[in-house]
Amino acid sequence: MPQYPIEFKANTALTSGINNPWSTQSQGFPPLSLDIPQAFEGKGNGLSPEDLYLLAITNCFAATFKYAAEKSKLAFDKMEIDSTLEVNFNTEKKLVMDKVILQISIFGINDRGRAERLLAKIEGQCLILNSVQTQIIFNYLFL
Repeated sequence: MPQYPIEFKANTALTSGINNPWSTQSQGFPPLSLDIPQAFEGKGNGLSPEDLYLLAITNCFAATFKYAAEKSKLAFDKMEIDSTLEVNFNTEKKLVMDKVILQISIFGINDRGRAERLLAKIEGQCLILNSVQTQIIFNYLFL
């Protein structure tokens, strides 16, 4: 059992100017190049904070499923997730990460009923999904 709290560390270095990309790095992994997206008047020549947010949500779900499937001995061949982030204004007229839609395709599942029960369970167990206010919509396809 892990000992809590668990810390994760990151480092970001940037210079001024909307058109200057910057780099970020976490825990000794190779740096990522980030840029302001074109939708927000940047060049869009790198991942944006919005991309990282969507990737965090998508991959937290993927990791939680991968872990839960292993622990429950639920075999599958492959999972693919196409995800979409919608940025919009909330009721207080603040720009927010409004909605994420996860289109989840699961190939070669050995027990669809068990898979559906497991998926319903883990939707409430994803660490990052439990930490955000963004609406998450799950669409499953079994192939």
